[in-house]
Amino acid sequence: MGEEKILTRAPQENLGAEVLVTGNEFLALPALFQQGLVESVNLLSEKARGLLEFRPEAGKYFLVPFCRQQDRVLQPKKWNWKQLDHWIPVVEISCPGGKMEITYVFPPEERGGVLIFSYKNEGLFDQEISLGFKGNWVGCNQTIYRSRRISGEKRIVQDNWTQTLNLEFSSGLSLGAIAIKGGEGGDRIQVGGGEKTRLLQEGEGISTGREKIEFVLEQDFSVKPGEKVTWPLYFAVGADPDAAATTCIHLQRQGWKELLSISRDWLQERKVVARPPALERKLNYNLFFNYFYAQGRSIEKGELYLLTSRSPRYYVSGAYWPRDSLLWSLPGIMEIDRDRGKQLFKLAVNRHWNEGGTHSQYITGGELYPGFEVDQLCAYFIAMERFWNLPGGKLLVEGMPINRMAKDFFRWLYAWKHEEEFLFATFLDPADDPPTYPFVTYNQVLIWRVLGFFRELARANLLGLPVSWLKRLREGIEKSIYEHAVVKTDDGREILAGTFDARGNHELYENPPGALSLLPYWGFLDLEDPLYQDTLEWINSTQNQYYLEEGKFCGISSAHADGAWVLAVVSELLSGYRAEENREWLKKAPLDGELACETVDPQTGKAKTGLAFATCAGFLGYALATDWRRQANEPN
Repeated sequence: MGEEKILTRAPQENLGAEVLVTGNEFLALPALFQQGLVESVNLLSEKARGLLEFRPEAGKYFLVPFCRQQDRVLQPKKWNWKQLDHWIPVVEISCPGGKMEITYVFPPEERGGVLIFSYKNEGLFDQEISLGFKGNWVGCNQTIYRSRRISGEKRIVQDNWTQTLNLEFSSGLSLGAIAIKGGEGGDRIQVGGGEKTRLLQEGEGISTGREKIEFVLEQDFSVKPGEKVTWPLYFAVGADPDAAATTCIHLQRQGWKELLSISRDWLQERKVVARPPALERKLNYNLFFNYFYAQGRSIEKGELYLLTSRSPRYYVSGAYWPRDSLLWSLPGIMEIDRDRGKQLFKLAVNRHWNEGGTHSQYITGGELYPGFEVDQLCAYFIAMERFWNLPGGKLLVEGMPINRMAKDFFRWLYAWKHEEEFLFATFLDPADDPPTYPFVTYNQVLIWRVLGFFRELARANLLGLPVSWLKRLREGIEKSIYEHAVVKTDDGREILAGTFDARGNHELYENPPGALSLLPYWGFLDLEDPLYQDTLEWINSTQNQYYLEEGKFCGISSAHADGAWVLAVVSELLSGYRAEENREWLKKAPLDGELACETVDPQTGKAKTGLAFATCAGFLGYALATDWRRQANEPN
């Protein structure tokens, strides 16, 4: 194109210790470390237009659980993580003389949950112990893509009305709050660190700006040999301290057993059964991660929002991409809850359609990252078609402003049309970077797919466009693809180019976020078509400069991100290409603690870029579920 492309390459990550995640629609604990350490807690905030994170000082943890005998904190001899129902984390910690266990339970649709502490005396004598946690709170971050510190006041109060420990962050007005309360009553709360530690009196509050707040909440127990004690710690969030504190009371009234039962029943009713167990575990963990981290409710009004990831470990978290939410995340959410999928699609149209093909938006709507991108534009109608083909889905589609959306679609698209051909350029490609040549083959296929759906709508008298015109346009795009995107390799085989200019120049390239391997999935080519087979053979060969052939987890890299792309493997599996090989790749790759990431190291299979990629987790879980049904000859 004559100019150097300006790329926004994905940063390489230092994975470090693996983490577990948990949470629900209202709050997220995006990093649980060994020994049950909680790095941070975040909320979705309309005021912040993204995430509001409660953070510790650098190198510390927001919550550190402990078991203490007299003045001595028992040092763990070993610890182990497990999950209940592929989502609820449980840490088992062996201490001298006993075993502590913490279960992190956050039921769907509740503004909080419960941390269930238990301790079993495995010694020969009675034990006097204290269970609790130490807190370290330095302030709050706003996260839109990246995290940045917010100026404001931190306040910690032992509320004398609800008997809760309240943490409030305000900047003039309250921005968010956390309330914590032990289920036994009479919690001992201390503030300060070291020699400055003292009891926090009932009704007392402490406020500070940039200084950290250290606190301890604990409860004492007498435990006989062989006896097990349980201490529920209710944990709630709100837009202000009163909302958080009263929610704590609401949770306590239900009780920890009921909250655990509700959560487990919900998860068990929605899990996908597959074989082998390792595949079923990874499939469901990713589906639940997508469900709770690629959507969520605001702390102010409880409204639903769509986003790339609510984990700040993802390098562009806390924002909305139509393609990510509607093409990757939504199919995974539909595996869990079809009604929620319908709800989210309506919200996407009502809140975000006015920005159409804009690269990225704030979760509350409005342009965030400019640049026209064809796949972002097409995503709305491809998602709409998914509902059209479901029982009762036509009613949803009929309630949409279809004619206005179609008018916008063609207005935006035709601004990028070739002068003579039925081809449409884009400012950014599916990796969110400028394409080498203006016409992306994958994009033309998405437009072709949308036009096929438009014909169905026109035939049903829901779209005021001539069926014959839509047919000619669709056939024109198909003809242009075969005329300009099909090229010959040095050995005489015909394959599809990644990008081209319709003047004889082309680029052989597989772009994993908009993979040519998906063409059978979109219905453009049959799996056994020689054009598809030869294209994929070239992509998965050393003729492709971005093919990584060495290692147990070889795969497709790209100009945007080093490492083997998870989306490339998922796309091939969805189309049925090398199904067994890709199934095994996904089953065995460690990824980001079993969760989807952008790319992995081809030697280890561990995450290299794009940690905690929630929308990709939805596509991964959906692909594994689709592949399992294909093997079992079950309908979708």
